[in-house]
Amino acid sequence: PFEELPYMERGLYFSLKNGNISSLLPDPTFRRYENLGPEIDLFANQSMTTLDTIADNAFKDNKVLQIIRFNRDIEIIGGYAFMGCSHLEQVQGAGIKHIYEGAFYNCPELGIVHMDDDLQIIEDYAFFNCKNFRGFDASVSDKGCNMSRMKSLTKIGKVAFANCSNIRRVVF
Repeated sequence: PFEELPYMERGLYFSLKNGNISSLLPDPTFRRYENLGPEIDLFANQSMTTLDTIADNAFKDNKVLQIIRFNRDIEIIGGYAFMGCSHLEQVQGAGIKHIYEGAFYNCPELGIVHMDDDLQIIEDYAFFNCKNFRGFDASVSDKGCNMSRMKSLTKIGKVAFANCSNIRRVVF
């Protein structure tokens, strides 16, 4: 009945499904959203309450982005969505359930992903080469990354945390 259509708001590109914003898409101008500055806050607009997905490659190779915040409705971080975001330090998104392959691949400054314990799946290479990564705020303690606090987690893919030199120990 309704197909997904492209839509632009506040300099971001989205797909619309049934008249509602559905997915944040990659920047078709190949600027990688770098023109939006170091902080992007998807909480700031009521029309984005139906946004549930950060699409594959959405911010890939963005060299400016440091902090991204989004609402509880975002459940999916697509494949390679933030790959190569060399200055990305913080991700704040409470309702994430699925982090696809390579979503944060080679984000060396990413420290902690702020979210609750809804996360179910972490795909292969999701945090590969995130040298500063310590874990999720629901799991980090002074004794290491305690994944047992993440009650919904059912899968961690191959080498999901390889080359994350700040993760000293992982407890399940």
